[in-house]
Amino acid sequence: MKNQLNRIFIAIFGLLFAVSMAIPATASAQVTQLACSPGRITTTVGGDVELRALGGGPTFNWVTENRIMLNIGSVFVVDFDTPGIHVVHVTSQYQTAFCVVEVLGSTTNPSTGTPTTPQLPNTGAGSSLVYVGALIFLAYVFSMIAVSKKTFAYLSK
Repeated sequence: MKNQLNRIFIAIFGLLFAVSMAIPATASAQVTQLACSPGRITTTVGGDVELRALGGGPTFNWVTENRIMLNIGSVFVVDFDTPGIHVVHVTSQYQTAFCVVEVLGSTTNPSTGTPTTPQLPNTGAGSSLVYVGALIFLAYVFSMIAVSKKTFAYLSK
């Protein structure tokens, strides 16, 4: 009797396992990985760039540093007014991908009309990071000296 129950249990378990393995393969749709194409492109100031979302779908949200375009198609045309590196994000079905757009050229100074090349702002944060790193290192060294003196004093007793 016990042997028969074991066989029935194994048969039921095997059947449930086979069904559970077959259901995901037939019932779920394959979701493709979202990508932005081209991944990196170069243009000039004011030049149009056509970006495409590959995978994902059916709706796409495109985001730049100054625009948010919701529920549009897989093709996004954008232009930038300032030179530099710009990142465009595309999202679809809880996935995110990005394209990098390098914009070459210069902008003109509105008061003089002369071309200017933008530069990174000087935030002064670089040197403070060095000071913080040096302080952390010194605190570590002093704590190691203090521990070693206490250990030496303890061992000398």
